[in-house]
Amino acid sequence: MSFIGPRPERKFYIDQIMERDPRYRYLYQIRPGVTSYATLYNGYTDTVDKMLRRLRYDLFYLEHRSWLFDFKILVKTFLNIAFGKKF
Repeated sequence: MSFIGPRPERKFYIDQIMERDPRYRYLYQIRPGVTSYATLYNGYTDTVDKMLRRLRYDLFYLEHRSWLFDFKILVKTFLNIAFGKKF
C-alpha cells in the first residue's frame, strides 16, 4: 500500500464493478493508497454506481500520475482534514 493511489475495494464489489466496466483491471498496475484523487472529488462510495464514478477518477489518476499530481492530492487531503471537510 502507498500513501496516494486508488482506494482498495472488497472482492464482492470488484466482481460487480468488473461486470459493468472491465477497465477496473487497469487499477492493478499501481498499489492502493490511503488517499486518492477519487476520494477527494467523489467522497465515500457505498453503491456500485458511486464506485463506477470513482473508477473514472482512478483511471484519470492512472493516466496522469506524477510527483506533482501526488503532491497536489496530498495538499488537498491535508486541507480537507484541517478544515473539517468530510470525504
